[in-house]
Amino acid sequence: MRKILFFITFLFSACFVSKGQTIDSLFYILDRSEADTIAIRIKAKISWEYRIAGNYQKAIKYGEEALAEAERIKFNTGMADACNALGAIYDEQGDYPRSLSYYTRAMKLHELQKDDAGICRDYNNIGLLYENLSNFTTALSYYNKALIIAEKLNDKRTLSAIYFNIGAVYTYIGNYNRSSEHYFKSLKIDKELNDQLSISDCYTNIGINYTYLLQYNKAIEYCTLGLQMKESLNDVNGIASGYINIGDIYVKQKNYDLAKSTFEKALELSLKSSADNLRLAYQGLAMINYETKNYKEAFDYHVKFKQLTDSMFNKDNNEQLNQTKINYEVEKKEVEQAQQKALAESDKKRQNIIIFSVVLMLLTVCVFSLFLFKRFKVTDHQNEIISQQKELVEEKQKEISDSINYAKRIQTSFLANEQEFKKYLSDHFILFKPKDIVSGDFYWACSVDSKLFICVADSTGHGIPGAFMSLLNISLLNEAVLSRNYRSTVDIINFVRRILILGLKPDDLGQGGNDGMDCVLFSIDFKTMEMEFSGANNPLWIVREGVIIELKPDKMPVGRSPKEFVSFTSQKFDLKKDDLIYGFTDGYADQFGGDRGKKFKYKQLEDLLLKNHRYLLSVQNATLDQTFESWKGNLEQVDDVTILGFKI
Repeated sequence: MRKILFFITFLFSACFVSKGQTIDSLFYILDRSEADTIAIRIKAKISWEYRIAGNYQKAIKYGEEALAEAERIKFNTGMADACNALGAIYDEQGDYPRSLSYYTRAMKLHELQKDDAGICRDYNNIGLLYENLSNFTTALSYYNKALIIAEKLNDKRTLSAIYFNIGAVYTYIGNYNRSSEHYFKSLKIDKELNDQLSISDCYTNIGINYTYLLQYNKAIEYCTLGLQMKESLNDVNGIASGYINIGDIYVKQKNYDLAKSTFEKALELSLKSSADNLRLAYQGLAMINYETKNYKEAFDYHVKFKQLTDSMFNKDNNEQLNQTKINYEVEKKEVEQAQQKALAESDKKRQNIIIFSVVLMLLTVCVFSLFLFKRFKVTDHQNEIISQQKELVEEKQKEISDSINYAKRIQTSFLANEQEFKKYLSDHFILFKPKDIVSGDFYWACSVDSKLFICVADSTGHGIPGAFMSLLNISLLNEAVLSRNYRSTVDIINFVRRILILGLKPDDLGQGGNDGMDCVLFSIDFKTMEMEFSGANNPLWIVREGVIIELKPDKMPVGRSPKEFVSFTSQKFDLKKDDLIYGFTDGYADQFGGDRGKKFKYKQLEDLLLKNHRYLLSVQNATLDQTFESWKGNLEQVDDVTILGFKI
């Protein structure tokens, strides 16, 4: 009887969700259920469906209800299901600590039950969370744990998903060969399972990896296979997205005729389906027409791209406001109903409460009257003290504000002079957005003979502590080049680290002394057009003919660390005319925002720079600034932001 009831209830759940009817209707069935465990698992399922629908408020409500009821009857499976649902919700909202807490609790419950399948799912979920945090080492660790269990269970569908996730991580860290190796493993299993959708996703991602490896023929081959699968599935959005991927490859090959016809196909399909694909199609056609000197058409497509981007943003805002209003009205009715019920239950006791209240009030007034006069005198005295303290606080606040603004002027005077850049660089921009008034980020430049030294750095901390460190770091850079006559970037960065370690000593408790900076430091000899680069945790990007070349840094800071006795390294690079060079700190990529409150990430920054690299650098600067503000929205800026770009 219980199995039949659960099947009927689950069937009604699928019907309500698929037809867009309110999920609350399910509880007409739940009220008649004979098993609390069935109700708990259905509530966890409802929470999951609301998350997919994007209604996080309802999803959290049902997830917490399912968890509370499962805890009440000590139903471990129900608690694990509810924890997984809540973990997924907070993961998508960017609340990673709370998400990890729920995922970890689900994992412990599954370990208690020796449920290998559940543990495998938990490892995979935690891996995805760390992937979102860009902690790829930890993400791979959990994926590999999940992989061992999935292989033991011979769960092919889960194995395919884990291989796919590992492939995505290797793409993020730039190991495209290892990434494709795992995508091929996932593809092999998907073919055995005849999972057409997953097969097409594998083909597409393998093709994108070949794009990064500059193997454009193979990239087109695999992206075309993915496109053909989408066509067989009649996935209109997927087909349009496939044409856009292939169009991007043709643009990189400068095959503008094929690129144009491909983007036009994407445009035709997107007019009937995805607004986002339509927006990307307009952007691609604008770029192609610009490159082929059809400036009028380029301008028209660019206007359509901007209009659609703005309309989508406004549409998202309106939908969010409407949803908030609906949620408010529903909650308001629930509160009113609860109040009416409470009033009805207390009606019988009202007379006794009134009598008791009147007596208590009279006694209180009598007692209070005895002290009233004295209290008035004390209050007057306190008001006078408060007034004096308020004036003092306002005066101190003004002094602090004036001091910080003065500190900003001092810090600005230490930053690279605009004339220093104009002397050597034909076109450049500096996007500098401190989190507070003063900044831990800084940009520095110094010219000696035919060489220009440039540093873009992120000092430890932000605000006033960060500003102190930035001034110290700039002073040490000046001393290294101007006083010590160091000309190699590796000598300069080693010198700055050595002085920082000697100067910043731990306090009496053994704490502190670990401050320093992450940076890109490079020099350009304009006679030989040779660049030398040394990096501490931050890379340097060079865009040449539409492709990003990354000069990787040493994985250690300029300061105290386990590798403080290991020398930094340097790389030599021959520059060409029209090369674009970008140096940056981690503030832009680490900013939370977007629809789901997630990090912007370096991959998205790389795509943004590549899409706009042919425009004037002043236009690139405005685009970067506008994109950052749109992504951040109403969220707080999490760190200082600095990006320096210039053209050779």
